Amino acid sequence: MTGRKLEPSVGTTGSGRLPLEWLEHGLVVLGGAGLSVGSPANVPSWWDFNQAVLDGLRHCFAHSIEAPVHARRALERLSLNDLEVTEFSQVVHNAFAGLTWFDLLGVLDGEEPNTTHCTLSTLARSGMLQTIVTTNFDTLLERALPSDFRTFNALIDEPPPERSVGALVKLHGTGGEPRSLVDLAAQKRRGLPPAWRSWLEDLFSNRCVLVLGFSGADLDLADDYLGLQAAASSTPWLAWNLRRGVPPHPRAAAVVRAAADHGEFLIGDLPEVLEGLGISLTRVESRGGSEEDRLAEAVSRWLTQDGVDSAVCGVALARLLDAAGSHTAADALRSRLRTQARRALRKGVNLSSGTRVSLVLGQIGIDDRQVARSLKDLDLSERALTAVVENLRQRRDGLSSEGEIEYARNMSASIHSRAVWLIRQGDVDGAEREVERAWEYIMAMPETEQLDRLAAHWQNTGAIAWLRGDKEGARRSFERALQVAEEVGDLAFVRSAEHNLGRLQQTAEEQ
Repeated sequence: MTGRKLEPSVGTTGSGRLPLEWLEHGLVVLGGAGLSVGSPANVPSWWDFNQAVLDGLRHCFAHSIEAPVHARRALERLSLNDLEVTEFSQVVHNAFAGLTWFDLLGVLDGEEPNTTHCTLSTLARSGMLQTIVTTNFDTLLERALPSDFRTFNALIDEPPPERSVGALVKLHGTGGEPRSLVDLAAQKRRGLPPAWRSWLEDLFSNRCVLVLGFSGADLDLADDYLGLQAAASSTPWLAWNLRRGVPPHPRAAAVVRAAADHGEFLIGDLPEVLEGLGISLTRVESRGGSEEDRLAEAVSRWLTQDGVDSAVCGVALARLLDAAGSHTAADALRSRLRTQARRALRKGVNLSSGTRVSLVLGQIGIDDRQVARSLKDLDLSERALTAVVENLRQRRDGLSSEGEIEYARNMSASIHSRAVWLIRQGDVDGAEREVERAWEYIMAMPETEQLDRLAAHWQNTGAIAWLRGDKEGARRSFERALQVAEEVGDLAFVRSAEHNLGRLQQTAEEQ
């Protein structure tokens, strides 16, 4: 690893000289979750947040269901260290949370700006700090910064501002607008809008860059996600803050290495590390808080929402076990959940149980080794969900628009899963009927919600065309599946579409 390591003298008065490059070029701060951890902001770190969700899932599940011994031991050992933190939210979202995941993210807003926020605000008022770019959801910087700093949401606001001076750029949304939030790996893999990506590269190329409280893990999710790598060789000065004893993320090391003599690692904890750069801290009184209790309470409330119970939490845990490589334990857990769900159906579907049973059966009914059982599970899932929705529609208050979208999403997923198994059994006519039926549900969803289902649609359409001997139609469908999968960042579908196109090409060459 190259790049200098600057060890600031912690505890200085901030009377040191600021880097001369700041005076000539101005300063940009790229800030991550570490900005908002300190009191009185008390925003949970990403690790603490995800750990609270994992603990909540385990508690909810174990409260009502006794897992097989092997699965129980695997669940007890399951750790965030076994998982990609950037994938954790994607697994839980896909398992059951859906849009409600973004509601839970509201807990990541803070109470009051801390010393780091207020020190950056003072630096902005001096004119030295010209732009702040952050991946944080919280609104603490907005509250701390001077009023002439304008806030921009890179996923909502087009085009970027003409001038970078006096701008707070929020790359992943803001806590006050849950639907603006970007947290899922699939979202991040789509990358930033091209205009914003180009704007950031230009910004980082022409300003001094100070990276604070940002590990660099997000940079794994798309090629040069923020334009830092491309800008590094041109930036006049770049320093990346690392906490003591924490090695740099490989992406961070690559950026500092690309900056060559202009790049360095800044070792120390916030906010004191800023003093080593000659910045006087604008101190805010720290107060003891119950961050852990507040976070655990928020997760507990979230897990009592309609449609969530111990079995649904078990589905999420089974997926996490799979993601951690514990496939045998995950299979044992799914088997127990399947038995529980079928028992619930025998008691009769009602509003409180039908949606949960549908979720459980719909997700565990995907088993390559037991095709017939999978088809039966998926059929039961669809019937349970339909019964619930029809009951809701007949009620006076009806079904909300979000409820209709969720219904269409679940139905299209379940039907496409049925189509997959029919294709594997060689029932081409049956699979085609299922794909056509799923299309009706996809078209009932807003365009912004359709993409996650269209990749599966075109994959199945291509397989059906291939089985019918229409190889040109299969190629077109697989190419469309690949295009959609790349757009939404679904790596599994990207690999599947590429594999199918490769097999199709190989078959054509052999003939």
